[in-house]
Amino acid sequence: MRLPSLRWLLVLALLVVGGLAALAVRDRAARPVVTGPISAIVSFGDSLSDVGTYNPGAAYPDPATRSATGQRFTTKPGEVWVEVVADALGLPVKPNQQVDFGPLGQGGRIVDLGGNGYAQGGAHIETDAETAPAPDGIPADGGLQGETAISIKTQIDRYLAEHKGFDGTELVLVQGGGNDFLDAFQALGETEPEPASDADDQLEALVRAKAAAMVTQLKRLAAAGAKRIVYVNLPDLGMLPFIRNTELEDMATDVSEGYNELVAGELSGTGVQVFDLAGLIDAAVDDPAAVGLTVTDKPACTNYDASQGEVDALLCTPATLVEPDADQHYLFADSMHPTTAGHRLWGEKVAAFIHDRFGAVVKPIRVARETTAR
Repeated sequence: MRLPSLRWLLVLALLVVGGLAALAVRDRAARPVVTGPISAIVSFGDSLSDVGTYNPGAAYPDPATRSATGQRFTTKPGEVWVEVVADALGLPVKPNQQVDFGPLGQGGRIVDLGGNGYAQGGAHIETDAETAPAPDGIPADGGLQGETAISIKTQIDRYLAEHKGFDGTELVLVQGGGNDFLDAFQALGETEPEPASDADDQLEALVRAKAAAMVTQLKRLAAAGAKRIVYVNLPDLGMLPFIRNTELEDMATDVSEGYNELVAGELSGTGVQVFDLAGLIDAAVDDPAAVGLTVTDKPACTNYDASQGEVDALLCTPATLVEPDADQHYLFADSMHPTTAGHRLWGEKVAAFIHDRFGAVVKPIRVARETTAR
């Protein structure tokens, strides 16, 4: 059955954020909002921000081919947007934890690295891995998976336990929410609620709950002393390759827009800076050439199986690209994760945003840091 689009969100947009355009103009005139040196980057989120939590290469039988470092959910070699921002600011960023998956049947291990990159592939806003599905491409190992793919809430808990708080000089980057909605779409499709209005009611409640959950976590960061918080909003899920041009597209777009509008409305006046990733992706899809891209509706990796919805960005290498240099002119690596080029575009725009809002000195980054990819 075709799931209905959420027309209620159009009304919601008028009620909640009717004045956002005027607010944005006033906000621009007031910036930069915080000045002074940035001492460190701290990031929270899911696979889009994961700087190397998962190391599937550790499971290779031949020790000579095993990787010593975790991989990113993007084309290899390549950085995710958080690393592009770190490069632009001249600051380090590494995973807080690394999962080394051992050879099949031999288990694995979790290593505490102590870095400030807390984002983990598969993360939800508040639900930890024990009760959430395993992220695509990651073995659902009870021992390992139960301790990773921790929620953004738990990531923040972990940071505060390790650091007690913020001193105001850190740049805090936050992104997430996509996994919450993608899982909900799948569950809704399996249950096929009747009448159709039940689906709208369920999704309306979900959008409200997830928006409130994200706002709660962002306000926790501010309450703990963070003064430079950049929240990246949810990209249009209807533009993802495995949803685009399907019966889910309109619904996914409506959900994304409604969620973003609710979060932005609640963050008004809090000092949290909202970067519009949704607008950036929409602009790239509308005019790829303007941002140096050519393909925005197909994955760059050949190991993407559209019939089964497999996601393989974690394992995508130059050998698995649909064509040479696809990582440099495709937007998506697989069904939902950006390529090296997509992350570079995202990261450079965020770096410019940070300069604009906080007066930070940044430099353009055009060459990705080499990462181990076997």
